[in-house]
Amino acid sequence: MDNLAAKLGFSPNDFPMWYNISHEQIESNGGRAVLGHYGQSLYTLLKAVYREHDWLPWKFSSTPRGLWSDEEVLRRVVRYVEDSLKFKSKEDWHRISKDQLRALGVENFFVKNGGVAKALEKVNSASNSS
Repeated sequence: MDNLAAKLGFSPNDFPMWYNISHEQIESNGGRAVLGHYGQSLYTLLKAVYREHDWLPWKFSSTPRGLWSDEEVLRRVVRYVEDSLKFKSKEDWHRISKDQLRALGVENFFVKNGGVAKALEKVNSASNSS
């Protein structure tokens, strides 16, 4: 991956750049096999290679199957929205718009979890059962 980053003209530790890399760029630079080893998921590959970085799966163009129903990812997305929009209380969720979710790149997450209310319900029930 370090060599791929160099070929593409950025430092491997410039982590935000990785979110913009396509599967085609990886494959055309000799990375087809390594991508295949990680289930065609750049997120899974980078998470294994650069463990020191906290990857945000929703920032990739594609994610591994089942990721959106993972309880830990659920919690992380909710926390990400709350932090990004500087929520002061849980009531702030009542004022959130689809445009705000889209701008943060998490609209699909909420759609796949039945909407904001259902996603928050899942997060709360997962937290209560832990």
